[in-house]
Amino acid sequence: MGKIRSAALTEAIKKADSMTLIESEKYLDEINCKQPLLMKSVIDLHYEGNSLEQVDVIVGLLIVTSLALEYSDIIIEEVSMTDYEIQMNSYVNHLKRIDVLKSKKKKVEIQKYIKSNPEKLLMAYVYGKINEAGLTKLNTEGAKYLVMAGVNIVNCVAAKTEKLDKYESEVSH
Repeated sequence: MGKIRSAALTEAIKKADSMTLIESEKYLDEINCKQPLLMKSVIDLHYEGNSLEQVDVIVGLLIVTSLALEYSDIIIEEVSMTDYEIQMNSYVNHLKRIDVLKSKKKKVEIQKYIKSNPEKLLMAYVYGKINEAGLTKLNTEGAKYLVMAGVNIVNCVAAKTEKLDKYESEVSH
């Protein structure tokens, strides 16, 4: 089970939805200090030909993710380029495996993927928002990067929270 609490995720969603533009900008500055690579991965989405509105969906997901960690009293170490690439490669390999499947089976495999994530509540939220925004239906090269970036934020966080679990179990023994 994930370390991000359900109540913390709910609180994070409410807080992110109520933030003014200035509050969001200040919070993004904080995220940039703590997780510069995740921030850069989101900013770079605009350079892949995506609209600001599309990128804003992923910015919102990064804010919710960071708030959910904060409200769950979780501090993760900075995501490195190696961490990021490992998680991205894993997700890309998953996409390659399911790409050949028919639509119905693909949906089942996506649900399995979400449920298999250590931070399944966060992954379900992120994937739901990506779908709600219509990003999975876009057939552009840039749109693929939107989905991959959103999912990879969760995968990187999940990998870091799993690492915390291992550390905490070693310390308690």
